[in-house]
Amino acid sequence: MRFVFALSLLALVACPSESNDPNGSSAADAGGGPEPAACTQRGYSSEITVGEDTLEITWPISRNGPAKPHMGATTNLPDLGCTPQERGESVASLMLACVSIFGPGETVVDLDVDVWTVTDTDPALRAPEASGRVIACSEITHADAELQGLLRSACEEQCDADGMAVIPDAPGGVPVVARVRTSDVDGNGEVDVLDRVELPYVDTWTHGIWLTTPAWGGESCADIECAEGSLCYQGVCVPEHTGFASFVAITEQSYASIPLVAGVGAGIEGSDDLLDGQGRGAIAGSVYDCSEGDGILGAAIGTTAVDRQTKVAYFTGDLPSPVLRSTDGDGVFAILNHAAGQTTLAAVMHKQWCTDAVDCACGGLSAEGLPADCTDQACLEAQMDGKTAELTLIGSNRIFVYPDSVTVASVRPGR
Repeated sequence: MRFVFALSLLALVACPSESNDPNGSSAADAGGGPEPAACTQRGYSSEITVGEDTLEITWPISRNGPAKPHMGATTNLPDLGCTPQERGESVASLMLACVSIFGPGETVVDLDVDVWTVTDTDPALRAPEASGRVIACSEITHADAELQGLLRSACEEQCDADGMAVIPDAPGGVPVVARVRTSDVDGNGEVDVLDRVELPYVDTWTHGIWLTTPAWGGESCADIECAEGSLCYQGVCVPEHTGFASFVAITEQSYASIPLVAGVGAGIEGSDDLLDGQGRGAIAGSVYDCSEGDGILGAAIGTTAVDRQTKVAYFTGDLPSPVLRSTDGDGVFAILNHAAGQTTLAAVMHKQWCTDAVDCACGGLSAEGLPADCTDQACLEAQMDGKTAELTLIGSNRIFVYPDSVTVASVRPGR
């Protein structure tokens, strides 16, 4: 995932402290003129309501003024008109889970992957619905020799040869949350500091993932007839309810160093003991439109639990920016030192902005989205009155944050 690389660079590059913002000073300070509207100034925040939740969000305003939303490096507006993927009945599925390593570590082999269906109940309080362990690609075994060969090659191709967890009876057809964590390496019945020496990873939760269906059929399957309940994939019959998933494992070193260089004082609260389940945690992800291709530029992130101890960070390209108040073209963000518990994660962007900072009415969150017939910046600006600033909701996500852990959760329309 793109935010993983961005976060790794954040661990290496110290962000300079913010200098005084020339665009943030008032007209009155400069020459005694009228005050510009607050919502045209960097650092302005207001409360918005998402469903039944209220959260305070810092508006997407940079040094150059209000961030104008678009996709990547184009002038195209984000497509926010899609409906959420329909949740069906949970179907026991074969999950092929890739786990990529983030931070200075040597292997993800022997990490445990636990899976739950997404509900309003904290998964940490429920027994996992399915579990597996990451295995080196060359060590994956199966009673069916053909299927074993396919699983090994799929691991090499899909998982960059890092390793894969083959998890039977995982929930499919529904969004899932997965936890990647250090296993009981020494076999003493608990995960302790000795296990963390061997596999130094914090618990990493990935929220709202759907299994990706394999590319069934094709030329290699032209002459293959599979039994009922199986479909052909790359010339081999596999259970029809099979899907790929991708998760990340974050190292202890990255968890400890990232907040420090991002400006979170002494680091994430409680990080001096990563096994006691006390303190705060972190959130990381991206903001996408319906295409889920490029990220949305100009999106601002907030949660119902962001407070003065929390740091919201955005990235420009692959590097952290000390001045951005909204996402760059990759849509990557991180929320550090976040309070533990259930929270609503939401993303907003400008629906319209003022062309005159003085003669400007500050609105809030618009009940309507972008104009339905607009696909680029020129069209949007042509429909603006130039005297009103307001936001529109991109999407929201109900998630859980845990002490000494990272929750990976992205925001998309229709959630």
